[in-house]
Amino acid sequence: MKKKILLNILFAFFITSCIAQNNRIENALTACSYEAFSDNGIAFKNKISSYQNLLIKEKIITDLRGKSYLQLLQKFADGKGLNKVPSKLFIAELQTIKSPNSDKTRECQKIIKNASEEYNNTTFKAFEKVISN
Repeated sequence: MKKKILLNILFAFFITSCIAQNNRIENALTACSYEAFSDNGIAFKNKISSYQNLLIKEKIITDLRGKSYLQLLQKFADGKGLNKVPSKLFIAELQTIKSPNSDKTRECQKIIKNASEEYNNTTFKAFEKVISN
């Protein structure tokens, strides 16, 4: 259950933290992910925003800064986990919107695969450490 919650939070973190960055694979991935939805990701973005607000309201993160998410991840890395479980899971919230186009989703996955040599894997290694605990 803790891993599922962590993965939900990480997913939201990845998507939102990618939006403000320039000239990175995350920008292409984010744009591709949004384009996979028939509404260009509007409902998806709204779910992310609502879920972030829920995490703040329930004091799971302190604010929208990446530092808040990193502090949460550090708790997991230290074996402390969450002080409390969010009242909703992000994956459950996503199930209330129309699914993305599966062909377009596969294209997005190819972007990740093709650009993986250029990406700094330090972030992923840190997440692996958190998930393995």
